[in-house]
Amino acid sequence: MAMATRILAAGLVTLVLGSSNGTAEAQNLTLTVRVRNNALALDQDVAEAQTHVTRIYAAAGIDIVWLTSGARLTIALISREQADLMHQVKDVVGYAPASGDEGGRLAYVLNHRVVEVSAGYNSAKTVVLGAALAHEIGHLLLPSQSHSANGLMREKWDRSDFRNATRGTLLFTPEQARAMRERLETK
Repeated sequence: MAMATRILAAGLVTLVLGSSNGTAEAQNLTLTVRVRNNALALDQDVAEAQTHVTRIYAAAGIDIVWLTSGARLTIALISREQADLMHQVKDVVGYAPASGDEGGRLAYVLNHRVVEVSAGYNSAKTVVLGAALAHEIGHLLLPSQSHSANGLMREKWDRSDFRNATRGTLLFTPEQARAMRERLETK
């Protein structure tokens, strides 16, 4: 019995430390986010999209906690009519108004564009919505001009990006993940 206790204790130490050599693995940082569903999208679709976002950010070392109020960041899911009132560019799926490198706390995803893009690329609406939410949250966490040549922060997505999103491989670059974690650590 004593041997079993020692093995269990050694296993717990390894679990806590992350490895048997005593080096602890980096712990994921936590980010609270709220989705304001002004477009009245189906709650089930929003929840499934949030699952995609949670997975994307976990791969970047960030745990997303979804709140209904009091979150650090808010993404407003808006309708065509709301977007028209805001005079938004017609072909974007979302945008994050911000001031300089400080980023902001509010971004927008245009629900009608999510529907159009998902139909145009024959991709699930929840996959497109999840990618759009994750992309706009990225804009709030990364410095301005944060579009990249590949990955989730590409300015314009194509069919291969949506295939990757469906497979769960449309992610942030390691540099972007590091920059977002650094920002979360300092704020």
